[in-house]
Amino acid sequence: MNENKMNMALLFQADLVLESPLTLGNGQAEYSHKDLMLDKSGRPLIPGSSMAGMFYHYFSRHLEGEELAMLDQLWGSDNGDGDYTSSMIYFYDALYSGEWDEEQIGKRDGVRIDDSTKTARKMGKYDFQILYPGNRFQFKVEILLREKHKSLRGFAEKILRAIWELGRTGKVRLGGKTSRGYGLASLENGAYHSFDFAGHPDVFEDYVNHPWSFENNIQVLEAAPSEIGERVWNLLVPLVLNRSLLIRSYDVATWDVDARQLDNPDLHAVIPGTSWAGVFRSHVQKIYKEIVSQCTGQLTEKQQGMIQNETAYLFGIEKRGATGQKSRIIFDESADAEESHYTDITRVAIDRFTGGGRRGALATNRVTVDGHFNLSVTIDGPSDVEKALIYLAITDLCDGMIAVGGETAIGRGVFSLDLEKAEDYLKVVVDESQGWCDALLKHIKEGLGGK
Repeated sequence: MNENKMNMALLFQADLVLESPLTLGNGQAEYSHKDLMLDKSGRPLIPGSSMAGMFYHYFSRHLEGEELAMLDQLWGSDNGDGDYTSSMIYFYDALYSGEWDEEQIGKRDGVRIDDSTKTARKMGKYDFQILYPGNRFQFKVEILLREKHKSLRGFAEKILRAIWELGRTGKVRLGGKTSRGYGLASLENGAYHSFDFAGHPDVFEDYVNHPWSFENNIQVLEAAPSEIGERVWNLLVPLVLNRSLLIRSYDVATWDVDARQLDNPDLHAVIPGTSWAGVFRSHVQKIYKEIVSQCTGQLTEKQQGMIQNETAYLFGIEKRGATGQKSRIIFDESADAEESHYTDITRVAIDRFTGGGRRGALATNRVTVDGHFNLSVTIDGPSDVEKALIYLAITDLCDGMIAVGGETAIGRGVFSLDLEKAEDYLKVVVDESQGWCDALLKHIKEGLGGK
C-alpha cells in the first residue's frame, strides 16, 4: 500500500469572537509604533501561523511523553538528521466577518521601565494599535493524515476536541501581550466534518470540490470536558472602586479634556492588564523583601538578587537580543461591569512662592467613579510560594494599600473587595491560603537563609 495515500481528513470551522482587545503587528509603524495586521482590503486579519504557534505552545506545555511526540508529528518536526515531517494540521488565515468600520481600531500606549530606577526609560514611551473586543473572524482548521500516519487518528480527534473546548470556554489567546490580557478570544458555532478515505474513495471528489460547503452534513461539536489537563491556577476577585480612577487614554482623536479615563467602545471604564501587572510586580517584590527582612533580621544583597530572580521567573523578563522569558502570570483586562459614571475635575498647580496658580497649569481630567471591576489572575504551573505572594498582594489591594492608575497620591485608584460577589473567592482563600503562607515561610527559612 502507498504510505503517502490519504487516509482521512478532519475539517473544523467556527466563529472566532474577540473578548479583549487584539494587538497583532504587521511589522510597520505608519500610524503607531506597532500597526495592526490588515488584509489588502484594509480589514483585520489573523494569520494562520499565529494560531498554529499559539496552539502548539499551549499543547506542548500540557502534554508529555508519547503524546508530546505525537504532537510534534502532527505539527511537523525536524529531528536534525535531514528527516523532516511535514505538518498535518493546517490553520487557515482567520478572515474578518461582518461589516467593517475603521472606528473599531483604537490605540493603546505603554512605557518601558528601567529595572534599576523603576522609572520610565529615556525614549521608553510607545503606542500600538488594537482591535476592539466583539469583532468576529472565520476560524478554520484542517487535519490531513496519510496512511503512514494513520495511527494518529485518535490523537488528531483529541486535539480537535481540545481546540474546540479551549475556544468554547474563552481561553484562546492570540497576538501580542497575551499575558497582559490582550487577544483573549472564544469560539462559537463550532462544527466539523470528517472524510474517511480508507475504503471510501467515493468521498474524495466531495473533499476536493469544496471541503467547506457541507452545511447540511456538518456535525455540530457538543460541549465536552477537555481530555488535556491544565496546570493553571486562577483567582477571580470582584472589586469595588471606592473613589475615582484615572488610567489615561492616549487616543487623542476625540479629546475634549486634558486627560480622560481609558474606556472601550461601550464607554465602560477599562483597567488594562499592563496596569495590573505593573502594580502587582512592584508590590510583590515589596512584600517579599519585607517578609524576608523580618525573618532574617536583615536583607542581604544576595537575598535581594534571589527575590529579583524569583519575581522575574513569575512576571517575565523583557527580551533583549536572544534572551528573555515570557511571563507565567496573566492579568486579564478589567472593564466596569456596570454603566460607568464619569466626572470632570479641574485642577491647578500652585506656585509655592506666590500662593497663586502657575501660568498654564490649569488642567481638566475626566475620571470614572464608583465602578465594579473583576480582577482575573492566572498563573501557569504555580508553586505555593507564588500563590502566597499573589494572595498577599490581593489582600493589600482589597485593604486599600495598593492604588492603581494615575494620581494615586491624591486618592485615586483605591479598591475594596465586593463582598456581595466574593463568595467563590473567599471560599478558596479561606480553605487554602494558610497552606500557601506556610510554604512561603518554609521557602524563606530553607532557601533564603531565614531563621
